[in-house]
Amino acid sequence: MTELIARELREVLTMFLCGATVMMLFGVRDNIIKRLNIRRAAEVFAHILSWICAAFLFSEFLYKASYGILRWYEVAAFVTGMLLWKSMICDKILLSIGMRKWDNTEDKEKREYEQKKKKKNKSS
Repeated sequence: MTELIARELREVLTMFLCGATVMMLFGVRDNIIKRLNIRRAAEVFAHILSWICAAFLFSEFLYKASYGILRWYEVAAFVTGMLLWKSMICDKILLSIGMRKWDNTEDKEKREYEQKKKKKNKSS
């Protein structure tokens, strides 16, 4: 493998990991907003802060990959990293650590419905 091909592959891998990292950042932001039940101005602030962090990460990864020169295949690698993080990695991590169980709004609604049903049956 020539030095040029090795360098280009390293750049593509770096930008792929950048895309995955940015999506991980957005996932953490969404989890924090959901867990802390943040609304309105604080939510807008969290979104702006996450986009600033994503821009910083993108610029740092881009500088590390090719000293700030953006090529079409690096953009493709970045987008691929974002898509694969969301579709393959993130879903498997969420299922493996049981985060779906933490979001128990449906369970809470079912319990409330059952309690109302029991009260209705007792009063009848």
